[in-house]
Order: sequence, then C-alpha cells, then structure tokens
Amino acid sequence: MENLSNYFQFISSVKCYKAKLISLFIFLATGGVSCSNQLFPDSFIPLSSGGYYQATSADSVQLYITQLPARPYHEIGIIYVRTRSNNDSDAANKNLIILKKLAANYGANAVIRLDVTDFNIKGVAVSWK
Repeated sequence: MENLSNYFQFISSVKCYKAKLISLFIFLATGGVSCSNQLFPDSFIPLSSGGYYQATSADSVQLYITQLPARPYHEIGIIYVRTRSNNDSDAANKNLIILKKLAANYGANAVIRLDVTDFNIKGVAVSWK
C-alpha cells in the first residue's frame, strides 16, 4: 500500500510531466477508447474524381461480407462508419442501417468487402454498371 501511495504522490507532483503523459496515454489506450471513437466521423472517400452518382434508397443497398456480387459493378468509394454501442441487442442492426444510409446518399447500390470491428464498419461502396 505504501508503494501505491508513493506512486500517486509522484504522479501528482508538478515536476513529473512524463509520468502524467504516460498515465494519460494509458487511460486513453484502455478506458478512453470509447471517447476516441467519437473523434472520427462517419465518412465516404471517393475513389475517383469524376462524377457524382444519384442517391439510391438505403433499403435497396445490398451488403456483401465475403462474396462479391455476380453483377458487374465499379467501385465508387470507401465508407467508414463508427459503431454506436447502445448496449442493446439491436445495436448491430442500427449500425448497418447507418452504413446503408451513408452508402445510399453517395449513390451506392451495394457495399462489398465489409469489415466489422468493435469500433467501426468499413467497406467499399459500389454502383452497378
């Protein structure tokens, strides 16, 4: 206990900036992960500079995790959506709805090569040829 008390006194001293920075880094790397998730907004990165695509319906956007569509397509952009963890059983479906809405706004008919993690969903938006 005495060592722990000494450590906290050391951390709180004004002269130990490095220790404070290390403590802050550890906090952000462990407990502060959910805060850092909010720093990155949902985004669409176009893959070509030519032309915009007419928006589609979010309900019609198809999702492909491992398979690729049988229809001919061209890749129009990369989509990143940060996951919202609402601690409810429907959170995964809500996140996919957000992804489909973003894809539809940019004219995508499908999102291929989906990669879903605890922090984000990313994929390649495609339009049918």
